[in-house]
Amino acid sequence: LVRLSLEYTRTATPILRALRPIVEATGDERSIDAVDVIEALCLRIASKTHRAVSGALDAHYDPTDVQSDANGSAKLVRLLVAESRAAWRVLMETGRARANGVPARLARMLEDLDVGIDVRFPNAMKFIRPGFDTVGK
Repeated sequence: LVRLSLEYTRTATPILRALRPIVEATGDERSIDAVDVIEALCLRIASKTHRAVSGALDAHYDPTDVQSDANGSAKLVRLLVAESRAAWRVLMETGRARANGVPARLARMLEDLDVGIDVRFPNAMKFIRPGFDTVGK
């Protein structure tokens, strides 16, 4: 999972650098926003994946503890992946397609990461993020 998240980041970063001037030249706000979102989340996906996996390897990790740091990090990865995938889908819409199928490949990498995180951390989405997932926030 860590390797896949790093591969995603290493692949996406130069693609995003190349895409930014192209989408800015079009003036298409949805595409510009999509690139902004993907850039903002790209490195966080890798770092939070590393934190989740590292936390699960800790001697004190309890896989039954839904509120563990590993589950919290895994939940965040899944949320970031979902948001990133949605942004890649914007870039793949008819009339917005860019970079010869690379966005589709990166979206598939994110899908694979999401599935892997779900398998490794089946309780992650049950994690309650204080201030985010609580009633009355």
